[in-house]
Formats: sequence, C-alpha cells, structure tokens
Amino acid sequence: MPGEAIVFDDGVRPSRRPRLAMSTDPAAFAAVSDPTLTTAYADGVSWHDTVSTVAEAVQRSLFDGIDRVWVVEYASGATPGSWGVADLEAAG
Repeated sequence: MPGEAIVFDDGVRPSRRPRLAMSTDPAAFAAVSDPTLTTAYADGVSWHDTVSTVAEAVQRSLFDGIDRVWVVEYASGATPGSWGVADLEAAG
C-alpha cells in the first residue's frame, strides 16, 4: 500500500520479534505496508515469518511510493539498535 510502511526489528530471536504485534492485531496495522515481509509464517513452512533486510527490500523497489516508514525495534537496554535505519536513510 503506497503511503506508509512499517519495518520491524528482526535482529532478535523469533519469540521477541516486534512483528508479532502485527500478527496479534492485524487491524491495527491495516493502513501500513510491510515491505520486508517475504512470507508470513501462516503461509510458510516454519514457525516464524521469512523476511528480507531493509537493504534487500530497497533493492527490489519495495519502498517505492512510501512517504513515511515506522521502525519498530525490540530494545533490551538503554540504547536501541536502530535496526535498518541507516539503509532507510541511504535510500532517501
């Protein structure tokens, strides 16, 4: 969906991935696209989603038409990791 997208931190083990929120309450995320999601766990053969990195999604033009990107991270300390932010900034 053009307009807004959401990127989830996939740098932590599957049980702590913020993308779980999208699976838990899909209606809350209906207005945003998820360009890094390759295969949702419900459609795949594993217990978790298959995803691309932000850089891979940028290379495949999956952020074209996106005006705003929300980055949701799992933070386990005082400093968030800024997962994918550098690749998003480089893409403009």
